Amino acid sequence: MIDRLPAGQRAVILLRDMEGRDAAETCELLEISAENQRVLLHRARCRIRQEIDTLIGVEPVARPAPIPTTRATTRQVKSRACFTGWPASCGPEGQR
Repeated sequence: MIDRLPAGQRAVILLRDMEGRDAAETCELLEISAENQRVLLHRARCRIRQEIDTLIGVEPVARPAPIPTTRATTRQVKSRACFTGWPASCGPEGQR
């Protein structure tokens, strides 16, 4: 499984999970940022988890739809707070 990962993901997961190196040392050895190291490790773990699930016949877990995060959407949600029975502190009036 690990040998089928892209090179960057494979290197990070081997250093972190197999050799037990810490994040800072992994970043230094691979000459990548801490943020990149976290992303590569996360993606590698997800791919391995998916492959294991496929091998043992587990249905993949459905991911929830992403929540829109634009300012307009956030304002719309806050303005509806007063009409949906949410506590007043959740709406714009409660943020004084």
